[in-house]
Amino acid sequence: MRSTCLPLVASLLVLSGSLLACADADTDTSGAPGDHPAPHVVPFRIAPGQSEVPFPARVSTHDSGQDRGPTSTTYPAPHPAMPQIPRNGGVVLRHPSVVTVTFAGDPLQDKIEAFADQVVGLDWWSTVNADYGVGAAESAARVVIPKAPAAAIGDADLERWLAARIGDGTLPAPTDQTVYALYYPQTTTVTLGDAEGGGASCSTFLGYHTTVDVAVAGKTVHVAYAVINQCGGGLDELTVTASHELTEAATDPHPVDASTAGYVILDDGPWTGLGGEDADMCAGVSSAAEAGFALTRVWNNRAAAAGDQPCLPVPGEGRGPFFDAGIVRERLVAHLGGSASTEVDCYAFGALPSRIRLKAQADEQAPLSLSFDHKTCTNGDKVTLTVSLRSGAQRGADYHYTLLAGLDGGGTGGAGDAGPGSAAHVWRGMVHVQ
Repeated sequence: MRSTCLPLVASLLVLSGSLLACADADTDTSGAPGDHPAPHVVPFRIAPGQSEVPFPARVSTHDSGQDRGPTSTTYPAPHPAMPQIPRNGGVVLRHPSVVTVTFAGDPLQDKIEAFADQVVGLDWWSTVNADYGVGAAESAARVVIPKAPAAAIGDADLERWLAARIGDGTLPAPTDQTVYALYYPQTTTVTLGDAEGGGASCSTFLGYHTTVDVAVAGKTVHVAYAVINQCGGGLDELTVTASHELTEAATDPHPVDASTAGYVILDDGPWTGLGGEDADMCAGVSSAAEAGFALTRVWNNRAAAAGDQPCLPVPGEGRGPFFDAGIVRERLVAHLGGSASTEVDCYAFGALPSRIRLKAQADEQAPLSLSFDHKTCTNGDKVTLTVSLRSGAQRGADYHYTLLAGLDGGGTGGAGDAGPGSAAHVWRGMVHVQ
């Protein structure tokens, strides 16, 4: 997505098998430049079944600062600001009314309907949505379509089908608060046209949401709908995808352009390589759980403004203080064959049981090498991160990367996961090729 503010047609939950795999921070990441999504698509990338960023425990023994205590005992030490998701000119749904649509023969139908009835009443719903002005929601209807869907369906055909089923009464007529949640079985492949970013369900994306105009009682109504695809990852993958799309459909029901969009970062930037909506911004962190359901975590502007864990709800109890490593210059510029550097500020909200270990990972196929002058740090330390362009970088392209901060030596970490086998805290960056 380019940095100019262009129309947004659909928000996708996009597949990428190697997006946030941890590699040594000074290890080259090579590959041809990846295809950039269409400028009007905000993508979200997460591998099926991947709910967190694993962080290995082994310490880099040549780091001369690994035995020092905290540089600063002022908690947290100064650090750059996390982004805020702005309110655009469109609406948010004050009281969403969700119509759940499944198809006869779906083996997960009962579980989908149980999830649909419960999710809108969970503490999770109010935790992730209240700060965006979204209030109580309802499960308005559950509709089972007696005929199985086609093996392949394009989004344009899907929209015509949706309008027709509303028109003939198969689906209840929408209000301005309605979201149609369409659960497609694994036997159906949903495809998007080039204008919507392209790709197919389960090979490119897990789900998406957008809007369509339908005629209701002689009037044109803007209808929000979400497509949730079953891709073989089981119920947990399905409910994470569904909760992702439902919260985004509530906070940004009509993602067409700045005049109709709700809460979304429309400009391409360091944090939007994974999408600019509230669930997109927490791509790759561990999922939450409530009532036996796996649920997406969602960006919270107030927590982000404080530099605290922005992805709510925070799973687990009894964890130590939150910590992270913030990229001071999130937008770097480098010439072909060259490199650029930025300061990274390490901080914590209290004393940690061990040092913070840093890693960096380029987005899939981004021709970047990433290295640090020190691989570990503590509250108040300033580290230099260098981003080098590899062969295959294209002039004018923007490449995204992720900085990972986890605890060294196996300590449990801040609110949002740390330590071996657990998730690192993340910060996003990008480099523009001049």
